[in-house]
Amino acid sequence: MSHATQTNICHVLLAVQKDRLRQAAARLLEEHGWQIKAIEHSYDILYAVRQYTPGVLLLDLDMPLSDILSTIRILRRNPQTQHTQTLVACREQLDRQLLLELGNAGAAGIIVKPVTEKVLIEKISQCLALAAAAAKAPSDPREQSGAVQHVLGNPSLLRRRLACPLHDKPPEFWHYTLRSGKVGVDMTFFDIPSYTEAVPGATYVDYHLLAVAICPECLFASNNPDYFLQPGGREMRGPIFDPAPRQALIDAVEDRLKVRTGPLPHLFDEQRNFGEALVAYEAALLSSRQLHNCNQHHYAIELVRMGNYHLRLAQLLEKYPLAGSHAPVSPADTQWQIHDHYQQTADLLKHAYVYVQGPLFYRNTYQIIAVMLYLRQDSQAYQYLSRLKELEHQPSPDAQDRAALARYLQASQKAWEDRNYHRGPDS
Repeated sequence: MSHATQTNICHVLLAVQKDRLRQAAARLLEEHGWQIKAIEHSYDILYAVRQYTPGVLLLDLDMPLSDILSTIRILRRNPQTQHTQTLVACREQLDRQLLLELGNAGAAGIIVKPVTEKVLIEKISQCLALAAAAAKAPSDPREQSGAVQHVLGNPSLLRRRLACPLHDKPPEFWHYTLRSGKVGVDMTFFDIPSYTEAVPGATYVDYHLLAVAICPECLFASNNPDYFLQPGGREMRGPIFDPAPRQALIDAVEDRLKVRTGPLPHLFDEQRNFGEALVAYEAALLSSRQLHNCNQHHYAIELVRMGNYHLRLAQLLEKYPLAGSHAPVSPADTQWQIHDHYQQTADLLKHAYVYVQGPLFYRNTYQIIAVMLYLRQDSQAYQYLSRLKELEHQPSPDAQDRAALARYLQASQKAWEDRNYHRGPDS
């Protein structure tokens, strides 16, 4: 069936890891006559929301979740789950920027722990009212153009229309996302995903080939869908970029158009191959560089983004060394290209080191250490490892910062201890 049966429907889905809190919340809410379902693992969230179609998802941020923003966006954009209101419970020290991003992603509300019974009941009641109103509202055909759709012939992918913000009449195109649980994902030594194999009944997709969204007219490209308009969606309101960077991107269109050479029949669809992915990443690197040149402080995140583009390109070259080549490529040439991508990663991430803050800073530092060890530049790697060790002894009131520091310091120490297993070939 494409929807949950009436017996599966619940009012509130609790995503709370700690048994005591989960059971206490369930008892309290059941006393008010609401049907409650509960889960204790973050990887069950998307499945459980589709199964039970709750009016409210109460999500405790203490539950380990690799990308809460993506999870909330998926729920809001999937027609099957879009009416579920996500209520996020967090500690008082939560970063203000993350609070804004939670709201932008579609969270219906935030409650600060410890939560009183009165506040919890009031918030749940408000969210249930929102869910009921959203379910009764007549469908707007304009919303359908921005709705998430299944990809015919590929059960592992979803697609959604985006539009480029650099045009007076924005051209629309498809952006693809990988469906949760369809393809196995491992994290590499460099803390980027590696797509392993499809589950039974699904189709294997190496999502690195499709991660970049690209405008078919001006080739503005990014793996950040928030840089694009969403036709029919909330994000269609207001400008994506301030006038100065928008004009700079428009003025630099000729440089981006130069990356499109030869026939590229699937550059803009789900059949994008390795050679076409290289073009998409080259356009994305140019777009990031152009944004960063507009405002090096405001767009410092583009340094991190570019570094991670190069990591993905290195992984693609290691996996598809000869794919899409029109001329013979020697193993030595391929290895040189891979080495160059890692070196460019190191240069960009070291540049970003002085700008990025919060949890991203610790991940950025770990990636520098990992790449330095791969490049056999141990002395530089140790300098960054030492800095993480120093930060461990400095007070930080932010719980997320401390958790990220602990995670990446541990990973960095393990990388250092096992460094001889992660060397790249001698240059």
